[in-house]
Amino acid sequence: GDKSKTEVSSMMYTSLVYFRNDTLTMLNDMMGNKMGYTASKSEIMAGEEKEQASKTDIVYTKEKKMIAGYECTKAIITNVKKKQDTLRVIVWVTDRIKTDQTPRTLQQRRGGVDLGNLKGHPLEMEMKHRQDNQDVTVKMTTLSVDTTALADGEFTPETAGYKLIPFSEWKEKMKNAER
Repeated sequence: GDKSKTEVSSMMYTSLVYFRNDTLTMLNDMMGNKMGYTASKSEIMAGEEKEQASKTDIVYTKEKKMIAGYECTKAIITNVKKKQDTLRVIVWVTDRIKTDQTPRTLQQRRGGVDLGNLKGHPLEMEMKHRQDNQDVTVKMTTLSVDTTALADGEFTPETAGYKLIPFSEWKEKMKNAER
């Protein structure tokens, strides 16, 4: 529908992304440093045509595997961005979960991994890149999918304790981090 919540957790990092009524709220907690922003869909999309979009190539393989009870197909996404190296992402995607792609598109626009026009819903992603002269592998796997109805309050972000900054400032921080 018109709302979603995504949580990504690791030992040192938690990211919560809420999408509701064309508004995206992103909250990050990196070892106690809590920051985030709230932005409208139009604010995130503004100026996008001025920025050079990445070139995304998707190759679907015949490989299949089960993740969280869903049959998934392996796809290899190659993403070439302006002034950056090529990012290769292995994605396991299912066509059995139908979701509104707006939140995913907005996350890509705000600096997330560009999944292009991926057909289906990703249940696992693996990215390899270099950071600070070290090879880094990031792998995210869905452990479970809950299809029961959730209380409306689950989609309302709890922003207490987070430093919320304007989206434009967040975007600038992300650009500086890429340099």
